[in-house]
Amino acid sequence: MNIWKVIIGLASLLLLGNELAVAADFNKGLKAAQSGDYATALAEWAPLAESGGNADAQYNLGVLYAKGNGVEKNVKTAAKWYELAAEHGHVIAQSNLADLYEKNEDALKDDPIAATWYELLASGVGDAKAQFEMGTKLLEGDGILKNVEAGTKLHLLAAEHGYAPAQTHMGHMFDKGVGVIVNHKSSLQWYVLAAEGGNADAQYELGNKYAHGYGVRQDHREASKWLILAGKQGDVDAQFEMGIKYSVGKGVLENDSKAVEWFTLAAKQGDSDAQAKLAKLFRGGDGVPVDLVRTYMWCNLAAYNGDDNSISAKENIAKLMTNTQIVQAQELSNRCLDSGYTDC
Repeated sequence: MNIWKVIIGLASLLLLGNELAVAADFNKGLKAAQSGDYATALAEWAPLAESGGNADAQYNLGVLYAKGNGVEKNVKTAAKWYELAAEHGHVIAQSNLADLYEKNEDALKDDPIAATWYELLASGVGDAKAQFEMGTKLLEGDGILKNVEAGTKLHLLAAEHGYAPAQTHMGHMFDKGVGVIVNHKSSLQWYVLAAEGGNADAQYELGNKYAHGYGVRQDHREASKWLILAGKQGDVDAQFEMGIKYSVGKGVLENDSKAVEWFTLAAKQGDSDAQAKLAKLFRGGDGVPVDLVRTYMWCNLAAYNGDDNSISAKENIAKLMTNTQIVQAQELSNRCLDSGYTDC
């Protein structure tokens, strides 16, 4: 037996154990803070922040001292913890630290230091992804204390740096009034920026706005333009919507063959609505030859994926089929599903 392999293996297990223990302690503190038990949170996070150099723990201690949660409020101590986290690249700690130095009207106020941290935050698109991800954590309370205002601020910063997912999310936020006042004009502006940059989510949202007249004049042709772009990038909702548009001729010329193409793209991503639509098209011979076996197959898959109406539709179509056809359709269903929809 190679003794060095044993030693290395044991060392690896010890390191893994330590990492799991750290995660457990941090999460215990997070749950305590979320329930208002700040004393327990402080007890769990302080060792991680002091000796472990855990940036999230350091940031969370900064929040406790900045707000006076479970401790006496002390912006200088808050700044100390924020700075330690900020030096580890913790984006929201950098933002909070800049705010402390700029906005506090006491001995902590220091505009040059504030400017230094703000400059770091605004240093370029390369940091925008980190800003967006940290903003998302704050908005959702994922691993740190939930803070909608701070999360919105980081998303806006990332969006202004040209990060398309952040621009798209700002569109959502202005649509729903999350962290900001509802403003459909601002929502549209952010969606346009992201969509023109090639973001499929924004292209879909823009298409949806024009299709339904949400904050804009309803325009089915404009909607189709954006939905086609999103659909070509694999957006399943856009693919389904284009199937509908080609079926009825909204914003595009009615074309059942094109409808089949778009529904097939969505169906092969497991979309039960698209699978149910395909079943109807194969049953009626719209855009494809009448094919009861394919009708049954798509009904079967749609039912499997949760479309309750397809259960009765499958039973009805089975009445028109031979036992051999039904077995064939079931085999096709299994093959299609087992292949991940590549062999349908």
